[in-house]
Amino acid sequence: MKNNPDNAERINKVVRTMEQAIDRDLPLDELASLACFSPFHFQRVFKDIMGETPKQFIKRLRLEEAARIIAFNPREKILEVAIKTGYQSLEAFSRAFKDYYGISPDNLRKSSEIDYIKIVQGPYLEKGLIGETKLEVATSNHKPEFENLKIDIVKRAAQKCVYLKTTLDSTHLISGSFKRIKQWSQVRGLVANDIKLFGVVVDYPVFTPLDKCRFHVCAEVYKPVITVGLVSYQEISSARYAQFEIEGGISEIFKAASFIVHSWLPENGYKIKLEPVILVPQTDAAITPFSGNLYRVYLPVEPE
Repeated sequence: MKNNPDNAERINKVVRTMEQAIDRDLPLDELASLACFSPFHFQRVFKDIMGETPKQFIKRLRLEEAARIIAFNPREKILEVAIKTGYQSLEAFSRAFKDYYGISPDNLRKSSEIDYIKIVQGPYLEKGLIGETKLEVATSNHKPEFENLKIDIVKRAAQKCVYLKTTLDSTHLISGSFKRIKQWSQVRGLVANDIKLFGVVVDYPVFTPLDKCRFHVCAEVYKPVITVGLVSYQEISSARYAQFEIEGGISEIFKAASFIVHSWLPENGYKIKLEPVILVPQTDAAITPFSGNLYRVYLPVEPE
């Protein structure tokens, strides 16, 4: 069933709905109807394609989002975090969070940075889901390593784009997806000759194993597009970002980004904003291996 394009398209439609409605309940019957399946068949197809049941998928998204909010907005009330992530009561949220991470939301917020990373990665380390890519969190202690990193606060204009979904665990699949989205856009006359390819990192790798970290492989288009199949359309609003350039793959990008988040931003009156990160390859991503490119990275920020 994984290789059935029609099934994949239907599940992709449901996943988009679930991602956009993380703060509210979506009955199984409603999701199944959206995919044009019976509830029983929908659950089977969803798990076959996504590797999780619908219930497991939305629970993971909610709890990972909660962990991110607690990490980046430590002054936010736990009840507000619960409501934002679809829980109707503090008790239900705290129980689900502790069951997943082995610690209460409040105690997680009080943890040291080193302990925090161990805690949020715990569910994946136990199941062997972190993968072979080693991610190192950089803090102010790594400042000498990044003293030559040029960082600017910039505002990016809004963009329209078409995209393919993939994850951060396979650089080979990412490169292939860049090639496919480029071809898809070109044959339909949706892009200029100097086609702009970029990636959108939806999940933060500390909180999500790389095989679940959503990554959108994008091509900028000049008008709204009605898409079919696995290709989707989205509009990215104008926003403020911390911009820097770095060469390499996920490990190098993540380490530099974590230094900026934990050290540079607080020192300069900013904090990370809970929005996707944008990666703009500086050479053609359709022919350059993902880990061998130079990237202009945009971290969404807001004033402290």
